[in-house]
Amino acid sequence: MPIKLEPKCPVCGQNKFYFEEDVELTKPCDICGVAFEADASCENGHHVCHTCRQKSARQAMIAHCLKSSCQQPYPLVLELMKLPEVAMHGPEHHLLLTAALLTSYCNEKGRQPDLPAFLAEADERSMEVPGGACGFWGICGAAIGSGIYISIVTGANPYAGAEWKASGQLTAQCGSAVACQGGPRCCKRDTFLSLKEAAPYSNTLLDTHFIVPEDYTCEFYPSNEDCKRLDCPFFPVKKEKA
Repeated sequence: MPIKLEPKCPVCGQNKFYFEEDVELTKPCDICGVAFEADASCENGHHVCHTCRQKSARQAMIAHCLKSSCQQPYPLVLELMKLPEVAMHGPEHHLLLTAALLTSYCNEKGRQPDLPAFLAEADERSMEVPGGACGFWGICGAAIGSGIYISIVTGANPYAGAEWKASGQLTAQCGSAVACQGGPRCCKRDTFLSLKEAAPYSNTLLDTHFIVPEDYTCEFYPSNEDCKRLDCPFFPVKKEKA
């Protein structure tokens, strides 16, 4: 049996699947027509490139952030997750946390004029992280997104010193938190795990005042067929017992 990748095919609405084996085929995208190395198809044989899979979600998240006055990433993350364009799982989450952190930072620090450029840069960088990186590369895209946040705000680059270190350290912390939880992947869970690391790190490094509640419980689990339920730190235990 193949392994599930995304809930719905954007062409026909059927489930999407990874190929059971590591197979890549050069196919034209059924949305944009551009040839790409396809690693998945739906039950009806549609192939959709990574860009088209997440385009509408990324556009919706950026538009939402540009209108937001929120100074806290936690509620903003929830707002972005609830946008109708954002799937339960998908590589749009590689931008989601970064966008929430950048927006909250700019709103708190009075750097709103920088936000459009920051979000555009975050979108471009996070697009380089493919879906399934958590399983195929060994690093969650949300963890990478936290490092992108620090990199953009501090102006880090491959030749930087302290900024290079700061970005890498946060990525490592978030990656470790996600990995220690174990699979299978959950884009919502891994985003919140990364946020719990990123918020205090940002507060120390950038003098932000981000707060993440300790008692957060997930409201998205009914849409996750692979939910770990009681083995997830965010699962609503009381509801499950009832």
